Amino acid sequence: MKISVVGKSGMRMSGVKKDVINAGFELVDKNPQLVISYGGDGTLLVTERVFPGVPKLSIKNSLTCRKCHDVSLAMALEKIKNQEYEIEELIKLEASVNGEKKLICMNDLVIRNDVPTHALRFSVEVNERKHKHLIGDGVVMATPFGSTAYFNSITRREFTRGIGIGFNNLTKPKNHLQVKDDAVISIKIERRTGVLVADNNPKFVRIQAGDLITVKKSVEKGKIIKLI
Repeated sequence: MKISVVGKSGMRMSGVKKDVINAGFELVDKNPQLVISYGGDGTLLVTERVFPGVPKLSIKNSLTCRKCHDVSLAMALEKIKNQEYEIEELIKLEASVNGEKKLICMNDLVIRNDVPTHALRFSVEVNERKHKHLIGDGVVMATPFGSTAYFNSITRREFTRGIGIGFNNLTKPKNHLQVKDDAVISIKIERRTGVLVADNNPKFVRIQAGDLITVKKSVEKGKIIKLI
């Protein structure tokens, strides 16, 4: 099996790569059949951007890693060799701004104000149901996989199906939404400027009054390896 490794550079990563080779796998930089994410939750999201759709084995090497296997790399590689694992498919979301500039996420898409002293004014429409003239820091649209992250920080809840919509620090209280994963979500920016971000991707899209952001389930899927 061809395996790639993603993680922070250094002596530890050199050891990880040696372990992969010593376990009898072929270490490659391109076209892997499996990718080891060695770090934390953020490393896993980076790994998905580098190798989208390829099965990921996330091994803990960070204080923050709710999505990682907290086992030794040697044990994990042995289970892979013995086919003692399952592949879980995850939905991903995609966003476009005025029909262009697509962003794809495995965790969440975030629209928020870019100037902390100025709230965004926006409306949200989900399957023809409108939520008009909202004022606040923005809105988060999360997958079930990402519901433990920023969405949970805002709503204090998680979910296992559909898409979660969390309203971030609105001036008036509003219940957060959970919709089916085939829903189409439209966000109209009415006033001020902001940014659209996917996961922890440093490349974001600037948005302004009049922009229409459309969010829906992507045809792409994430694939996470569960050891058994």
